[in-house]
Order: sequence, then structure tokens, then C-alpha cells
Amino acid sequence: MLGKTRYSLKQMEDGSWSVIDTETGQTARFNGSLANDFMDRDEAEEVALKLNFIATPLKRGSRSIAS
Repeated sequence: MLGKTRYSLKQMEDGSWSVIDTETGQTARFNGSLANDFMDRDEAEEVALKLNFIATPLKRGSRSIAS
């Protein structure tokens, strides 16, 4: 992903993973729930990628939504 990303991963003391909102320093929310306590790093990374995609402003012609 190019540029600064808003959401990043953090491994917690217990070994689980959380997605952190880098603008607030708080645990991110995804589908109304806190994005924390992931035991699998890949699962947390997938959520962070989705949140970063949503947070990235659309540029004319850069993305299209299929109908």
C-alpha cells in the first residue's frame, strides 16, 4: 500500500493481535466491534487492509465499483 496507512497491527503482551487506528492510538472498530484479540496475525492483517482500503479517498479513475 502506498503512502501512510491509517490502520496498523500491534502484538499484545498475551500474544494476540490488535488493529490500531494510528490517528487516535486506539483499537480500531470493524463491523461495530473492537478489532482486537486476533490469535492469528493474518486475520488481523486482513482486517487492517480492509480498513485501510475504506479509509483511502477515492481518486477519479483509480477505482470503480462493479454493478
